[in-house]
Amino acid sequence: MYTCSVCGKSLKLKRSLDRHMTQFHSEVPPAVVPPPKPVPPAEPKPEAQDLKIQVPPKRDYYCVDCGYSPIRKGTTACPKCGGTFDWGSIE
Repeated sequence: MYTCSVCGKSLKLKRSLDRHMTQFHSEVPPAVVPPPKPVPPAEPKPEAQDLKIQVPPKRDYYCVDCGYSPIRKGTTACPKCGGTFDWGSIE
C-alpha cells in the first residue's frame, strides 16, 4: 500500500499514487531516469612483444667477376679476386 503524504489516502499501486498526487495536489511525480548506457571497454593496446616489426629483407651482395659472397655494401674491392665495386647504382 502507498499512502499520500499530503492527505493520507491509501492507494494500492505506485502509479495510482503518482496520478493522485498530480490530479489532487498538483505535484509532479519524480521523473524516472533510465540508467546510463554502459560504455564499451577500450580495446587494449598491444604489448611491445605483440607488435610486428617488418625488417627489410637482407640483401646478399656478391662479386660479379668471381661470384664471391657475401660482400658488404660499401666494400671497394673483392677480397678473393681484387675486382672493384661501384655502389652508386645500388639503392
